[in-house]
Amino acid sequence: MATGECMHVGGLQRVREEVSLIKLTLDILNLHLDEPFVSNKGSVTNVRQMVVHLHWERYVGIGTAVFAKEYGMHAHTVQEALAKCAKLFSGATPFEIEHLLDLVEAVVPGQPTVVAAVDMALHDLLGKVVGLPLHRLWGFDGLPLPSTGLSVGVRHEQELIERVQQFAQWPILKIKLTAAHDVHLVRRLRDVYAGRIWIDGNGSWEDAKEAVAASEVFYECGVELLEQPIRAGLLECLRVVREYSPIPIVVDEDCFGPQDVLRVKDCADVINIKLLKCGGLRRALEMIRLARRLGFAVMLGCKTESVVGITAMAQLAGLADYLDLDGHLDLSDDPYSGMTVVRGQILLPEKPGIGVTTQSEKYRKTRTEVEQQ
Repeated sequence: MATGECMHVGGLQRVREEVSLIKLTLDILNLHLDEPFVSNKGSVTNVRQMVVHLHWERYVGIGTAVFAKEYGMHAHTVQEALAKCAKLFSGATPFEIEHLLDLVEAVVPGQPTVVAAVDMALHDLLGKVVGLPLHRLWGFDGLPLPSTGLSVGVRHEQELIERVQQFAQWPILKIKLTAAHDVHLVRRLRDVYAGRIWIDGNGSWEDAKEAVAASEVFYECGVELLEQPIRAGLLECLRVVREYSPIPIVVDEDCFGPQDVLRVKDCADVINIKLLKCGGLRRALEMIRLARRLGFAVMLGCKTESVVGITAMAQLAGLADYLDLDGHLDLSDDPYSGMTVVRGQILLPEKPGIGVTTQSEKYRKTRTEVEQQ
């Protein structure tokens, strides 16, 4: 009798171990834009990124790692780092997010896009297990959601004006300008567009005096924000621009994670937080709270990427002052559906987790199963 009971208990224990095993699989997405998107970082016609699936019992959590070359993020380094992470999930459950992400950050230091992918997948998994969308699970339901800006890439003058005219009904346009542009071009844009305008310089100016002069022209044209006017790494110049600019300065390339928030305290008015830079939702939430305590306004941003990561970031939208969550709108073959945007207003999905589902299988992918060790 006692022996039979021991065997029965032992059998249950083995079943539990098998059921609780989290398995990690990877897909590489090759996505294409309807037309090239140009900034001073180059022209983008297609994007590649890694999609992470975490399988636990009957649930699957999804996350994504963006390959951003300007941040040193490449397909092979991301895949190698994720392979190192796979063994960390053996025997773990979705209820150990803090512990698991601490382990991931220790195993792959300096790889925030990898951590972000695992972070998204774990939070998605947790939401699915408890049957709640993340924004509701975190208690953010009912918070008003700001409108999102729509980015307009670098173009020749007439092309830019025509492009802006096409989006005359959109409430906010984020215009990419470079130092080579005549800043007075914004006056012409005002002739065809009456909505809110943000200018993203992507570090176009190295001289604080020129950047301040540009900000004064933008102010006269009713521009609301000026993002990263100074090349990353020139914080003293950025500090001068912020001091003399008549419009708020947004910092992007100079602020990656929570460790940078205090460092840029006097250099900007707004922090642009992106999951691939900071290391996922956990760190984004930490940055939001820290930014608030230091007097910053908060922008939530993205890259040109699948709706997976953008929908994940949108779970925090109720905590933001500004949203720049349009990076999926130009894609012609994103296999996923999630948040939607109607003339700038975002609509969060009500499905559990981050709310992303597969809408087709019409994309090229490479499946790599990472065996548990």
